[in-house]
Amino acid sequence: MAPVTVYGADWCVHSVQTREELDSLGVNYDYVDVDKDKEAEKEVIRWNGGEKRKIPVVVIKHDDAESMVVAPTRKELESELTRLGLTNAA
Repeated sequence: MAPVTVYGADWCVHSVQTREELDSLGVNYDYVDVDKDKEAEKEVIRWNGGEKRKIPVVVIKHDDAESMVVAPTRKELESELTRLGLTNAA
């Protein structure tokens, strides 16, 4: 299992951009398409306070730390990855 999981959808521009950013940084990640995984979709809705399905949601687990960012900007994503020691970017 990769330290990063992206919950998104293939049609979502922000999901695609997040995955491209992770690829460019050389960060291994798992991808879960919430259109194909209804349990994952329910989790995303729960993580968003039950309001709606806001994507992408990026869950980062490294060593004893765990973090989640919802619809992050490139800078927010890089900052969180750096904070958890997964990249030197930011």
